[in-house]
Amino acid sequence: MSKRVKFIFISIILLFSSFMLFKSSAFAQTKRIYIANDDHTDYMWTADETTYKSAFLEMLDYYLNQA
Repeated sequence: MSKRVKFIFISIILLFSSFMLFKSSAFAQTKRIYIANDDHTDYMWTADETTYKSAFLEMLDYYLNQA
């Protein structure tokens, strides 16, 4: 086998192995995104702050239980 063929062969192996390392590290950083409906509540429009706080907490609990 000539030096040039060995060089090409080793280069291909190095490129493949670096690609596999990149691919595995990309999958290790996968993120989960949870999507929930927005009820378009206008803060302080129809109720006071305490009522809205209670409504938001109930809505958050509901969607966390769904997830």
